[in-house]
Amino acid sequence: PAAREAVAAAEGAQERSLAFSTRAAFLDRFVLDAVGKRIRQVVLLGSGTDTRPFRLDVPPQLTFTEVDALAVLEAKAGAAEAASLHIRCAVRRVAVDVAAGEVADQLREALAPVVSSARRAGILFLLDEALEAWPASAQAEVLAAVAALAPEGSTIVGPAPTTDVAAALAEGGFGKMNIVNHLQLRKIFGAAVPEGTAMLVAMSGPQESRGPGLVGGRGGDGGEGTGGGGGGASHAR
Repeated sequence: PAAREAVAAAEGAQERSLAFSTRAAFLDRFVLDAVGKRIRQVVLLGSGTDTRPFRLDVPPQLTFTEVDALAVLEAKAGAAEAASLHIRCAVRRVAVDVAAGEVADQLREALAPVVSSARRAGILFLLDEALEAWPASAQAEVLAAVAALAPEGSTIVGPAPTTDVAAALAEGGFGKMNIVNHLQLRKIFGAAVPEGTAMLVAMSGPQESRGPGLVGGRGGDGGEGTGGGGGGASHAR
């Protein structure tokens, strides 16, 4: 029994690592694509230990706005300084505990300068695995708040939420929504992707939903998914 438990634990850890790597690579591609489209504002909601401003080849004109609890932001800044990590672009840190709930007004106020700077290019909003750790009510609230304040041309990318957010996103002007499931992600990256791994992509514009659905986003088989060409999933975050 102990040996079987150890094997099961190892397999579970491997699946979690693959899912994490897939999400990271998927989000990386959207950042680099945004750079090509001259988007200059990227907002990381629940940024945690995200290292994209340090490791991605992005222009200095790009600004990452990291949104998380103050303690998290301070801890990461301290670790980055201790490791002498070089930031490739501007980074702005906003102390809002997005997982706590009831933060719509705080987000609106904190992100007002970002919205103003984005102008017509729009903003890329990223949510990594932090989204899955939030209560369903917090997931819906944050996505609705972001949709309401985002300028035209913006995109929201993150793990498929566990709650139905289609109506809230559509009300905020994000009518183009797609859930990219694990089969589609396998086609994109040409690598194994654990079943149940799925990503939400929402773009501002007229209503147009694709994919298997927007509740949980775990069903369906078809489609080529969203995103660019090949390349394996990176283990970096």
